[in-house]
Amino acid sequence: MWILDLVDTNVRLSNDGEILYAEPGIALVEPKQLSFGRDALAKIKLQPDQEQSQYWQKLDQSPVHPSGFAVETQADLIFRQISEIREQSGLQSEDSVWVVVPGNLSNAQIALLYGIAVQAELRIADFVDRGVAAAAAADVNGTCVFVDIGLHRTIVTQLSVEDVVSKVRVSVVSRLGLLPLLNAWIRHATDRFLDSARFDPRKFASTEQQVFDQLCQFVASDEETNVVHVEHLGNVRQVELSRTELASAAHEHYRGVLTYIDQGCPVLLSSDSSILPGLIEFLNSAGSSCVDRDLSDLADAIGRLEASDAQSDSRSLHVEIPHRERERSSVSEKAVSLPAPTHVLRQSIAYPIGTSFSSGELGGATLDFQLNTNAEGLEVVPVDGATVEVNGQRVSSPVSVKIGDSIVASTVEYELIAVQTDG
Repeated sequence: MWILDLVDTNVRLSNDGEILYAEPGIALVEPKQLSFGRDALAKIKLQPDQEQSQYWQKLDQSPVHPSGFAVETQADLIFRQISEIREQSGLQSEDSVWVVVPGNLSNAQIALLYGIAVQAELRIADFVDRGVAAAAAADVNGTCVFVDIGLHRTIVTQLSVEDVVSKVRVSVVSRLGLLPLLNAWIRHATDRFLDSARFDPRKFASTEQQVFDQLCQFVASDEETNVVHVEHLGNVRQVELSRTELASAAHEHYRGVLTYIDQGCPVLLSSDSSILPGLIEFLNSAGSSCVDRDLSDLADAIGRLEASDAQSDSRSLHVEIPHRERERSSVSEKAVSLPAPTHVLRQSIAYPIGTSFSSGELGGATLDFQLNTNAEGLEVVPVDGATVEVNGQRVSSPVSVKIGDSIVASTVEYELIAVQTDG
């Protein structure tokens, strides 16, 4: 089975578990040359004006500045990297490829990606949501969160895991990405160089690139410490850095994801994310339980999807996958049964629902909707003329809701939660 995993930190193509292409989604656009992946990464500080690292994130036809060799738009860069993937992997035009994509892509972006793939003679079996595929083989019940750290931002996907794994909600954390993290670690290394040798490696592009390269290698390794060397005008300076130091420097970036993770909720991390210094420890200390997911899990999940879903000529994004078969204990069955919502969470404050609740009861909030409890459970009733969304879908009539559902009204978000008391 061919799988193209479009995570921009490491775009991967595999066939039956064998990885045939693995490069970052980064390009260096020069007037007469175009390079991708590690070749581009090796010049990211030397030629920052030619570096392009957001084309997979943007996935549109906006212009590239400055344009260069056979490249005018973001879509051109995607086409060129897909073409490189085909050439380097030996992928044939008759080979059918499952494409795994981030959970925040829109239908328009999926359609554009499909058009680019057709132009590049890439035969697509279908598209699969990356968070759903990761959770489909995870040993969790009820709800979980998939945290997927990209080059510039992080996608946090809340998932429901029952007999079928489905996507509940997707959030984007703009301040957490691999490149911002590396820049934070460069600043930390610079402070160490200034303290020990009164030398600022960021002053020169060549020395900043040296620090960047060595930090990339250190983060990807399993070493606890690493000596960073910088050579300039024949002089060599060095400092020793630890993963603990890098973890401390990253805490402000990591903290951004906690807003989207309930305490105690299982957190799934991609293999690329789980290696980041201190990330697992930081999330666990906040009450989460982290599980690492790798590419073989995606193959397992897609295999079950392929077996359960007859293929057609049309292409779509799969946001539901059958869960892998497993023995469920009585405790696991209890975990799937979620309690009824008891409170509405608004701006970190929980308000009791009781038999009914109105958004107009809250200070500064407008009367946009009511929550009513009946024999069937809880329902949200929009007020005439109000703009109300439930889990991202506009509603104008009463809709049943449950714990974990999100309501947005007048740009204010409300989340349904259950507060349990002893006894």
